[in-house]
Amino acid sequence: MGKAKPTKAIKVTKGKNGDVCVIAPQILAIFAVILAVAQAAYSAPRKAPGPKADTGQSAAAAANPAVRPSDPAASVRPQNSDTFISNANEKGGKDGWDRTGILANYLLVAVGLGGVVVAVRTLRVIRRQTNLSEVAAFAAKESAEAALQQIQMTKDKERARVEIKATGLELQHEGEGSWNLKAGISLRNIGAARAYIREGIGNLIIETLTDWVPTKPDYYPHPLDVVTGFIDPNGEPVAESFYFFRSENLDLSELAQSISKGTLAVSIRGYVEYETVGTRFRRKFSYAYVGYESPLNFGRILAFSDEFNPRNDSERISFGFWQQEPIERNEEREITLQKKLS
Repeated sequence: MGKAKPTKAIKVTKGKNGDVCVIAPQILAIFAVILAVAQAAYSAPRKAPGPKADTGQSAAAAANPAVRPSDPAASVRPQNSDTFISNANEKGGKDGWDRTGILANYLLVAVGLGGVVVAVRTLRVIRRQTNLSEVAAFAAKESAEAALQQIQMTKDKERARVEIKATGLELQHEGEGSWNLKAGISLRNIGAARAYIREGIGNLIIETLTDWVPTKPDYYPHPLDVVTGFIDPNGEPVAESFYFFRSENLDLSELAQSISKGTLAVSIRGYVEYETVGTRFRRKFSYAYVGYESPLNFGRILAFSDEFNPRNDSERISFGFWQQEPIERNEEREITLQKKLS
């Protein structure tokens, strides 16, 4: 027959430095119950012994009531005084149950103190384990953040980056008395991967100024021709053009002077959405045209020369430059599905 495996009735847990975390709570509980029973037995009232038999003198006195003891003090002493004295003498001594009850009281105090010590040590171990868990969780969080940053760095290194610039403003004649303005943008991929253009709109806007703040334009943006196409990295820039057609009762010379002096606001606005390395980005573009005679053309003001002064309407329109609008920044942001739906 095989040997019977010993059963483990008590599980003792030790900390890192060998301290006992839980010291046999089952034994403490059983020991406390035994001591409580012993204390209850000690505190239970016991029946006092019965009165002793009367002495010969008491019997004689009872038989002959006429006979009185010669001692005067006997007349005032109760007949059962010997019984009280005997009981008092018996209570003065301590039997085994008394000693057991006292010992049980002391042991109960010791057990209570032991329980307090065990609870304090257990709480210390729990706090130490909690601190270790918090440190481990913080380390795991930092590790996850570092991994995400590494992934983001890899994506930023391998992704496409679409750069958008405004290119020129010129006057085009389509026939006698017919003309239009043409402006454009160039899109170039300066990243490492191909860019797939998903969406793109833009427009050339000419509007009046109210206290040097452009009014809200009333226009419909035009989709870009490059949509659903690819832009390869380090390839040739892709050109997009926008047009402003003549409206009725609009004089060309007056328009050219207003653009050159900056009394009319000319701008190109729109956005492009493209995909790369599984991520979708939206880049806005917003450029304002600075005419040659505009107060914002500091280069002309500092040059102190009239050598390049425009001589006709075409030069008044084209002798300027584009700059980013201070209100609408050319920013790029990543687009998630939730942002797209909203």
